[in-house]
Amino acid sequence: MKYWILILCIFLFSSCTTSVQVPVETKGEKAETTEKEQRKEDEKIFEEKKYKKFSKEEQKELLEEIEVLAQEELLPSYGILSYYFSGVDWEEELIYNDFQQEPASVMKIYLMAESMEQVKEGRLSLEDTFVMDWNNMADDAGVIAYESSLGAEYRLKELQEYMMSISDNTASNMIIDAIGGLEAVNKRKEEWGLENTVFGTKYIGPGVAPGFDYNTTTTTDVGRLLKRIANFQLLGPEYDQKMLDLMAKNENWEKIPGLFPEEIKVYNKTGELDALEHDAAIIETPKGRYVLVIFLSRGDNGEFVQRMQDFSLELVNLLQKEERK
Repeated sequence: MKYWILILCIFLFSSCTTSVQVPVETKGEKAETTEKEQRKEDEKIFEEKKYKKFSKEEQKELLEEIEVLAQEELLPSYGILSYYFSGVDWEEELIYNDFQQEPASVMKIYLMAESMEQVKEGRLSLEDTFVMDWNNMADDAGVIAYESSLGAEYRLKELQEYMMSISDNTASNMIIDAIGGLEAVNKRKEEWGLENTVFGTKYIGPGVAPGFDYNTTTTTDVGRLLKRIANFQLLGPEYDQKMLDLMAKNENWEKIPGLFPEEIKVYNKTGELDALEHDAAIIETPKGRYVLVIFLSRGDNGEFVQRMQDFSLELVNLLQKEERK
């Protein structure tokens, strides 16, 4: 009898309960919501900085002045000059003599970005360790090939810092191996909007032969990527800020920021070879943020470094004058 009463109670309870459907947020809706929240957060950050806002017409007029200044101060006595300039939040750009050329160590900006993208995706961790071996030891720039023995281990974040602070070529080659080779960056370039960039070789050393092609890029490709990083629009605030922090540790301030006063912040990466001087920088004044990329090939290194310093200082003075209006 008790058995049948129990069955009856279970039947009555189940027939009286109603199912409630809880709406489930789809991945697409969640991503859209997250992106909107992130855009609001980015705008809030930039509003708090109280940067000067230039109208489109003001941008055009200022770029005309800068172009005249560049013709007067930046053109070398001989060599091939290319440059890119824009405000971080500007629509207008100043592009001069844009063509594919050897980027030297400026190319390491792309390695930094690809390795950080893979950290964001969960494919790598900043704490992952990698072993220095004969196949990634490089000549010239850097210290770890000379100070460490084969088999030495470095964390990814250490390699990134060596690469961006002192332009260590061996650290750069180890990062190339860590991200899956040169093709990893070549596959990513369309996603990043790099129309004229090719990664064709690692940095050459005792165990590293030249690759299948030259490394090439343009001042415009570099400049537009830096704009996205500065706007937190490449990987988002967390990882773009990490990249800015790495660029701020660069120890070579001899070129674009060479004559800047202390209140000017710079996030840059240089490149140099015989008859080649490059610098790519995000410049932050108290009232504005700008991107300047200058490449010189086949020129006099000493003369052009001085021209780059003089032009960059006059440019910053002009910008600050306009910001106060």
